[in-house]
Amino acid sequence: MLALCQKALLPVHDPTDLELRTLLRGHLATYEQLDTLLFLHRAAGGCTVAAVAEELNLQPRDVAQALDRLATAQLVRVDTDSGVAMFHCAPGSPDLARAVNRLAEVDVANRVKVVELMAETAIDRLRERTTQAFELFSADRAKQR
Repeated sequence: MLALCQKALLPVHDPTDLELRTLLRGHLATYEQLDTLLFLHRAAGGCTVAAVAEELNLQPRDVAQALDRLATAQLVRVDTDSGVAMFHCAPGSPDLARAVNRLAEVDVANRVKVVELMAETAIDRLRERTTQAFELFSADRAKQR
């Protein structure tokens, strides 16, 4: 039964959807992370937290949190050589780089598609957590019998 639920989580229409869903599901949980990554991808050089926050009209603490998560996910790197933290889009593998490039292309061509994929990914996470909670509840009830 669990396998059927998991298959239903990702209705894939084309390979791009799967690649983007994998990136979003594994690395981008919030719109702040998404927009920060895409901004850095477009930026010619490194950017400070303040510059990203100003450009995206976000609070610096939210950008700092997004950048921390993106760095942990190996999507950005930070240079401190100049004494100021400068963030760069720098995916840690060729697969991540390809997925980020494709995400940026789709975002430019059809932002609604990216927003839909983010929403679907959030729903998938919720379904997965609900399934896990149900399994834990069922296991607990079985132990009580």
